[in-house]
Amino acid sequence: MIFKNFDFLKTKVLVKEDILMKMMIKGRMFEMIERDGLARVGKLHTKRGAVRTPALMPVINPNIEIIKAGDMHRYGCEMVMTNAYIIKKSGIKTKTNVHDLLGFDGPIMTDSGTFQSHVYKNKNITITNREIVEFEGKIGSDIATILDEFVEPEYSYEKAKSLTLETIKRAKEAFEIKSDKMILALPVQGGIFEDLRKKCARSYYNFEGVFPIGGVVPLMENQRYNDLFRVILASKSALNPSMPVHLFGCGHPTLFSIAALLGCDLFDSASYSKYAMEDKMLFENGTYPLENLREDVCRCPACAPHHIDEIKKMDKNKREKLIAEHNLYICFQEIERVRNAIKNGRIWELAEQRARSHPMLLQGFKALKKYRKLLERYEPLSRKSSLATGIETLERPLVTRARKKICFFNGVRVVDSFIPYPVELDSTYPFAQSIIPYKKRGELNKVVKKFGCEVIKAGEKHKVDDIQRIRAILRMQFGMGVEDLLLDGSIRFVKSKRNNKIRNVFCNEEHILSLRAEDGFFSLKIAGAKKLLSLPSPRLRVIVNEDSAEFNRGGHNVFSKFVIDADKNIIPGNEVMVVNESDDLLAVGKAFMIREEMLTFKRGIAVKVREGILS
Repeated sequence: MIFKNFDFLKTKVLVKEDILMKMMIKGRMFEMIERDGLARVGKLHTKRGAVRTPALMPVINPNIEIIKAGDMHRYGCEMVMTNAYIIKKSGIKTKTNVHDLLGFDGPIMTDSGTFQSHVYKNKNITITNREIVEFEGKIGSDIATILDEFVEPEYSYEKAKSLTLETIKRAKEAFEIKSDKMILALPVQGGIFEDLRKKCARSYYNFEGVFPIGGVVPLMENQRYNDLFRVILASKSALNPSMPVHLFGCGHPTLFSIAALLGCDLFDSASYSKYAMEDKMLFENGTYPLENLREDVCRCPACAPHHIDEIKKMDKNKREKLIAEHNLYICFQEIERVRNAIKNGRIWELAEQRARSHPMLLQGFKALKKYRKLLERYEPLSRKSSLATGIETLERPLVTRARKKICFFNGVRVVDSFIPYPVELDSTYPFAQSIIPYKKRGELNKVVKKFGCEVIKAGEKHKVDDIQRIRAILRMQFGMGVEDLLLDGSIRFVKSKRNNKIRNVFCNEEHILSLRAEDGFFSLKIAGAKKLLSLPSPRLRVIVNEDSAEFNRGGHNVFSKFVIDADKNIIPGNEVMVVNESDDLLAVGKAFMIREEMLTFKRGIAVKVREGILS
């Protein structure tokens, strides 16, 4: 029998080699389709088909079904969640399939009983990790959760560490007994301690599965959003980026966009039914008791046929079902709204709007500052537009990154805007595409004092030298020095006949760059890329293996499974060169993923190729 050392938080664990192979990433379970920073629209592939993400899984209690699982599709539901521990304790025959039991033909995720141990403080919870994972396999669970240790927020560091280590050991044990087609859910524990969350997440890096962020329900119940957001980002920063992240117990529509913004793909909750039992109605901006509603404030399919007074007078069971239906319609409408915001590059606006629905949520946004570097790492080069929702908009990654990338020189003219910027960038993202009527006090004066700048008011007419404009944009887009390589020769511009703006740049009569009207950045042409090959590898490069090289030469997209390496500074939307292992240029295009994603995802596009050398 062959064993290998496996290091869990510096705790050596002997793992059989065949079990280790079951734990290692196959990388074909999750696919990213569209993105906006950490937020992503994707597909989670299960044995019962693919589920669109972000996704909400309504929790079904087989003993108390206000709304039957078989009816969930009508609200937009593609996957549900139920509790394997409750099913087992109910005495169900192990041969019964959970899909037949619930009457739901889509993917089903099962919980293990960990949350019950939190609710009942471990009283009467008599089951082992091995027993519950084996049971989840027998009843045909698509995604099975291990019996992790729930780390309460008030636990000491030492206790939290001990329970986290136990969770990791149980994750290893679960792979020994799981069936091949069943996906494991491995919760990230660690309480409110960010280092423990990171270590737990890091120990899962080479595992394939779904990764719930566990032990957070008490934070949500007590509106400790500052701690909640820190815990999410700490976990996300150390998890494998190609795997889906699940925020346990998140079922309120106010939180979906914020959680998606921070990189969560899956949500679950029984709140739709629990609130209904208390005559409470969910909305995207809060929870409202039925008794406080005086007008018909909702026109969802459940509410529309009834006047609010009629709903109040209904029989209790009928009213509970109607409110539960309302809550589901509102929740799934918000999930669709989140997906739409991601696709349109507006997830920050939506999340900030939702944060303003409660002062504790808005205060929680302050926690994002600590993870500014992580958020900037995934921030796209540009969006179609950006609108401010409040002063907190100045802390968005688009603003903080732009502030870092702007190059000032002595005597330069600067525009007085939400960030002082050189006048040469007046058509470049984010300055021309954003409406942000806020400024940091004293920032303009500091720039003027340091560089002796002339100040130009926003909207004031001014002339800009074409060469200086091109050089400034290149410095911001590609970094210092690139402008000298690309503009080394006789430069000619082709301008729009309509507005006289630069559209194409030629050097020694070779077309090297095209200026995009939508964001004011450049698209790289093959002739321009050849000039940049003198940069040391892998700068501005995505390196592919020979299986992909000929395909990319013909102008076809680069798929992540063929990527060998890439520039670690690539961000989504960057112009990149696609090269082979010999550094021969194959194509140019726009990066869809950052390096870590290119090297871990085995599904999906890494670079959207615009032009191959043979196309």
